[in-house]
Order: sequence, then structure tokens, then C-alpha cells
Amino acid sequence: MENCAENRWLLCTLLKRLGMEVSTATIGWEGLEKAKSFHYDVIFVESSLGDMLGIELIEQLKREDGIHKVPIVFLASVLPADLVARALDAGASITFSKPVTEEKIQAIHSQLLAQLAA
Repeated sequence: MENCAENRWLLCTLLKRLGMEVSTATIGWEGLEKAKSFHYDVIFVESSLGDMLGIELIEQLKREDGIHKVPIVFLASVLPADLVARALDAGASITFSKPVTEEKIQAIHSQLLAQLAA
């Protein structure tokens, strides 16, 4: 779930290049409803989603049966240490700062594969 159309397009494009199927949501409640109705292997959450903060969405996702074990990637324009700590405490698996780049997405993909293999 990414609130900026350009960043959402770039993120989706890069994930598709890695062979992933992608579904998007533009606001938090939409993302929560999609996550409840479809099994995702990973969920990307932006720090601000218009109707809620990304951390709030992560907390809600982690309370849902069937979703609570799905890895969540938290992204923000700026990631000070306190925001990273809050995102991880809420249940994010990985955090990263924008801009979205192919290198960052490949690194995240590698981290997620390593986590799934563990």
C-alpha cells in the first residue's frame, strides 16, 4: 500500500520484474480489506496512507488471523531510528527509506527469501 501514484507504479513494476503478482491499495482500510480477502506472501505498507498511519495498519494486520504471519515491509521517505523501532515493534519485518530503487527492492527480496527459508 503506497499513497503516491508514481512510487506505487515503480514499486509494482520492480516487484513484477522479480516475478511477483501485485495488488495495490491507495488507503489503509482498502489494504486491510484486501489482506483479509486474499492471501499475500508479503505486504508493503507506506508510513502514511491518507486514512491512517502505516504503523496503525501494521498493528491491525498483525491482529488478523491468517495475516499475522505475513512479512510486512514498511517504507517511508525518512526513517529516523524511532520510526524504525515503532514499525518493527508494530510487526514490520523490514523497513526501508525511499526513493524506491531496483537495488533496494532486490535487497528486500533477498531478505524476504532468507526469512522464509529460516
